Amino acid sequence: MSMLAILFGGFVLADLKKRNLKGSAAFKISIFFMAITVVSGLFMLIKFNSITHIVGVAYTIFDVAIIGLSFVSIVYFVNKSFVLLEKTKDNTENKVS
Repeated sequence: MSMLAILFGGFVLADLKKRNLKGSAAFKISIFFMAITVVSGLFMLIKFNSITHIVGVAYTIFDVAIIGLSFVSIVYFVNKSFVLLEKTKDNTENKVS
């Protein structure tokens, strides 16, 4: 499930970059959650006895970052669907008129 969220987050980032929206809030928030996901994921892979508390916190931070990335992706895809629906509606009304 986490891999799916990361994949969709990457797709959102690629789409925003393609549409030249690097300065948008969605892009900045996605980059933020993606960076947190990567850093905490790396801490999860490290299994040193001296940093077990940090690794435990990394699991929680990773889960929160995945939830945030999923939320941004869902909002982005729903918004994009509504924009496409509006364009289709406008094109249909123009053809009828």
